[in-house]
Amino acid sequence: MTKLEKLTDNELYHILLQNQIWQHIGLPVDTQNHKQIIKVINKRNKNIFEFANQDANIIINNWIGIMGETKVTNIRRIDFLDKEELATYLLTIGATNNFPNLNENPNKVTFMDLFGIPSENFLFCSVSGDSMINANILNGDNLIVDVSKTPENNDIIVVTLNDTTFVKRLKIDGDKTIFVSENPDYKPREVIESDTFRILGIVKHIIHPVR
Repeated sequence: MTKLEKLTDNELYHILLQNQIWQHIGLPVDTQNHKQIIKVINKRNKNIFEFANQDANIIINNWIGIMGETKVTNIRRIDFLDKEELATYLLTIGATNNFPNLNENPNKVTFMDLFGIPSENFLFCSVSGDSMINANILNGDNLIVDVSKTPENNDIIVVTLNDTTFVKRLKIDGDKTIFVSENPDYKPREVIESDTFRILGIVKHIIHPVR
């Protein structure tokens, strides 16, 4: 077994994610090593390549966003978190009364226990900006997003609009799709024919860091 084959899915994902970003901004990448990583990933789990490539594109595109909007700045997939990272995320979740006790053994607590959502349907998103402050989504917060449900009118969603990923409230008015900010300083954005958008999921929980 080679050194690369001994790496976890999480480690392979992060190396590939970094390589994709570095290649985009012109930093040197070991081409031979990069090819070997892709070879190992394709043999083990092709989803790692798909997710790393998709997430790298989201991160890169968000560098060219509209300043002040509430944008997604980082996405973490539960599938590729190691146990230590997983425990850290669990222990940062606010003390809601319905949550189980995480202090005894957080590694034994599942995301079904916490939220009733299977781990494969989860995204963790970090956000920046102030356009959703009236929905209690603040700059620097983390969001738990369910990717399995079909969004409905008035849901708060994570959406990629023209290659930039935002957090907005979804409004459906007849045949109109409108993305609404929860801050009067920002006007609603109606989807027009030339737009391309993809709704990644519905925001289910907000995690506020210690401030």
